[in-house]
Amino acid sequence: MITGYNTDIRRGELQLHVQTEDKGRSHPWIESLIYVGGRVIASSRVSYEDLVEAHAGEREIAERVDRHHRGVLAAVRSGKLDRKLGIELPAPAAEVAAGGSPASQPVSLDRMVLDYLEEQAQRDGLVLEMESRAELSLGAGAHLVIRACSISEGRPVPGVEVEVKLISTVTRPETLAHGVTGEDGRWSVDLRLPDLGRGSAALIIQGSAELGTAEIKHLL
Repeated sequence: MITGYNTDIRRGELQLHVQTEDKGRSHPWIESLIYVGGRVIASSRVSYEDLVEAHAGEREIAERVDRHHRGVLAAVRSGKLDRKLGIELPAPAAEVAAGGSPASQPVSLDRMVLDYLEEQAQRDGLVLEMESRAELSLGAGAHLVIRACSISEGRPVPGVEVEVKLISTVTRPETLAHGVTGEDGRWSVDLRLPDLGRGSAALIIQGSAELGTAEIKHLL
């Protein structure tokens, strides 16, 4: 189960961090939090109980999580949260002529996410996806296939530097592998996950490119 997406966005002088997590089938909610300096300034939650009731697979749930994350990113980039963030940016000429700006009329984050899912309109950014669906477990071998794509159109992004790290409650963070995505936006690697014996752990997959940074968190 893919449990989370993390993306950094710069808006004005502020660095924002958008985190989206799947709460699991027993609590079928997708939750997105927007952080500024470690403080949550906005959130959005949506249920996927319909997928659970339809006995959907992990791929369908992961796609729903991905779409919601993209929607939150679109809401941030649209400028409609600027007033909440205290950001003052020049409004486009067309909006000034119309007598308003996106920030002048408060809209809920949930509504903005829905608008994105309907319109699919946004600026670009980076998203990582894990295409390999094999069960990952400590002490076992793993074949990872990571795809880097743009937020706006889902197009593949080559040249993304990818790093795979293991964090746990019993050892220091460890880098397991690193590489660069090819022309199809994909990078694959075979590795063996260490057997920690006890404690909890997570696989952190991070990507960095001119388009931005992104992260996948996978609990083990």
